[in-house]
Amino acid sequence: EDHMKHIAALVCASALTPFLMLAQSSSYNAGLVYLQTIQVPTWTNTGATQGNFDIFGFNPQTRIMYLADRTNTGITAINTRTNSVVGVLAVPGNPSVNGALIASDLQQLVVTDGLSNVFVYDLRVPTAAPDKYVLPNVKGGTDALDYDPLNQTVYVINGTAPYYITGIDLAYKTVSTQLALPGSPELTKFNPVDGLIYQVINDGDNASKGAAVVAYDPAANSIKASYPTPGCAPHGFDIDPVTNTGLVGCGTDQAQLLMSLRDGSILKSFPDVTGTDLLAYNPNNRRFYTGSGSNVSTASGCPADSNKTFPLIGVFDPAGPGKLVGVACTGRSGKGPGIDPIQNFIYVATRQYPVGVAPKIETTG
Repeated sequence: EDHMKHIAALVCASALTPFLMLAQSSSYNAGLVYLQTIQVPTWTNTGATQGNFDIFGFNPQTRIMYLADRTNTGITAINTRTNSVVGVLAVPGNPSVNGALIASDLQQLVVTDGLSNVFVYDLRVPTAAPDKYVLPNVKGGTDALDYDPLNQTVYVINGTAPYYITGIDLAYKTVSTQLALPGSPELTKFNPVDGLIYQVINDGDNASKGAAVVAYDPAANSIKASYPTPGCAPHGFDIDPVTNTGLVGCGTDQAQLLMSLRDGSILKSFPDVTGTDLLAYNPNNRRFYTGSGSNVSTASGCPADSNKTFPLIGVFDPAGPGKLVGVACTGRSGKGPGIDPIQNFIYVATRQYPVGVAPKIETTG
């Protein structure tokens, strides 16, 4: 179906190799069309300068994709019109950056530095120094973040104990709220349906015994509900506001979970995709995309990488009972995806693509 076809552009250390190819898959065909690889300065496949990267952020006004680029200790900007690297924005202190987010209404780029700081760049004044926020009580690991446009506040979590969710009011330029979290956190996502922030709790310090998705109320600065994720150490998370469901990206050999955000019930599990870190939702076609760089399921037919995993993008439809639409093979240590919903472009950062001999190319009807 045409609405299921989209372009994949891999951001990796390989040379540019532009060509069109229908995504490799077996029984599941995601309709993804590989476009090209995009060479990033400094990145190599191995060694001290091997590609090391994390969260993407997309600016719909300028059509620039931003990537937390640890190798270059900054934010790499990619022009999604030309699929080329615009440049690398250095972050003060040469940190191991973790997150990039765009507050589109304010045209601000928010960056977490993996330490105790958050930097906010005004994209309308490119020569201006960023605003720096030193988060109180945070001892390190500023990481995932999301934006609540209703109160123009960005919410940031940290991955070094003690764990907090911290709100930064971008309009008034102040740290506005902070709440201790019940365990080590991962991705966080604002839900426009109920105005709550849904926070993944991996609870890695406790063997994930308290793993859950918690609903944080920013108005009351309290946790309103906690929804366990049975059999899942959650990492990735995003929301389909139409069905008010969230896809929970589970790590290692665990199935992905589709969760109702009305009551936290698990609607469906997907064992054919595992090993997810980040994931993202495309509001244009209402599909979830998982960055399953550590997938161990062999159902996809994707080739194994040097880590003996089968990296892929999983494509999920949340409608009805939910279904796995398809998969597409990606590269070693793949992260993302970053999504340009205007063009339906998907970007995956990877150290090596392809990882080996590609399986047979199949066509979509």
